[in-house]
Amino acid sequence: MKIIEIRKNELLNFLETDLYKKSENIPITRSRALSQVNNPRAQENDVLLIIAVNDNEQIIGYIGALPDKITDFPEIKTAWNSCWWTDKSASAKGALSLFFAFLKAYNNNIMMRDLTEVTKTIIKSLKKFTVIKELNAKKFFFRLNLAQKLPKYKLLLKTFDLSINFIINLKLNIFNSKKLKNLNTEYITELTKEDEIFISSINTNEAFKRNVNEINWIIKNPWIEEGTTKDDFQKRYYFSSVKKTFSNKILRVINNKNKTIAIIFFTEIEGTLEIPYIYYKKENVKTIGQIILNHIIKYKILSFFTFNNDLCNWFKTRKNTYFYSKSYKKEFIVSNSLSKYFKKDLVFQDGEGDYAFA
Repeated sequence: MKIIEIRKNELLNFLETDLYKKSENIPITRSRALSQVNNPRAQENDVLLIIAVNDNEQIIGYIGALPDKITDFPEIKTAWNSCWWTDKSASAKGALSLFFAFLKAYNNNIMMRDLTEVTKTIIKSLKKFTVIKELNAKKFFFRLNLAQKLPKYKLLLKTFDLSINFIINLKLNIFNSKKLKNLNTEYITELTKEDEIFISSINTNEAFKRNVNEINWIIKNPWIEEGTTKDDFQKRYYFSSVKKTFSNKILRVINNKNKTIAIIFFTEIEGTLEIPYIYYKKENVKTIGQIILNHIIKYKILSFFTFNNDLCNWFKTRKNTYFYSKSYKKEFIVSNSLSKYFKKDLVFQDGEGDYAFA
């Protein structure tokens, strides 16, 4: 088995090689590669992908890197783990070889989040990492989707879902949708320099401050495509690449003095709403909560998932809008060498790492 590093300035050429085209398993999709290459925080020589290849010139494992910068220490080269997969033939040793190559490429300065229990066990056993932040998330369920959850009874449950959701839609529209006075909301396709001024007044204590250019990159370069079928390459990729419904939307909220009071980045994936990035002042939480609820009602969102404490608490007070909620605990994990750079009061947005790319 040989380990191959692929850098930013090599990634698109790698997609044209026989190794990529003829392997039974591919380590990245074209849309994901294009997104990675356009990362404003990645330098030309940064390693973005590390692959394991067997003697038959087949890819049997890979690990991905998403370069980033800590707000107060931009000179430190660091990256998030964006994917990690090995074929059964690669063994545990092969998986760890990839991981150690990733560590070496970034001088042990790497970050991870939302790990599976198996991966978390492996990482913590290495004793090279520190949990710098524990997050409590909530998922609120607004409409039924039993037909998708229980495909065996799809025909029967689809009718049931439609009937119940029709009643729910009426209830939400009549009793919970509210037009907010002295406010205008507009969906926009990209952020502007004027938005930069507002965002920079809000994100002063964030661990990874994103400027307008970086947020626009995330919005315009998703790793997920909307569709019902996968092409030949997407079928050979282990992680998500195609969803039946997927969209990114930005909502700008303006008051009657023509001043921005909030910017909300919505991502919808097969009925689940997430907010990778949101900018607002604490004093406007009630207004922001209602605006998000209006969006949920307008677009018939099935569920809303968030780590944001303000939003979690606001929705908890609106129990008549959802029929069920579920709690989750997630962790931000960094190399021991990085832990000293994160103050306890730093703010983390939901979209940190590769989470914003779904």
